[in-house]
Amino acid sequence: LSTAHCSIRRHQPYELYKAELLQQYFATVDCMATYLKNLGGIFANEIFYTVYYSREASLFHAVTRDVKIYMSLASEVAGQRVLSVGIDSAQVMTLHFKEFK
Repeated sequence: LSTAHCSIRRHQPYELYKAELLQQYFATVDCMATYLKNLGGIFANEIFYTVYYSREASLFHAVTRDVKIYMSLASEVAGQRVLSVGIDSAQVMTLHFKEFK
């Protein structure tokens, strides 16, 4: 769901989680929902590759929650499809993540 100009950066994750970022994610979800063969979207591409960056997992949990809430509301109001969303993390054997619900 991120773009080159609007994403959560590895070195400044909390500073960039603002309304503008969510609006960009919401606009991307709106666009993606129109394509019937699209099954979902990913927020972060292998951002959790060391223990140091694993502490930001709560931030991505919040992003996932916020986008799911938005999709639920868009479905109720406009009949928009609800997509699956999640993260794509690196295969680092020392990191264990709780399942996002």
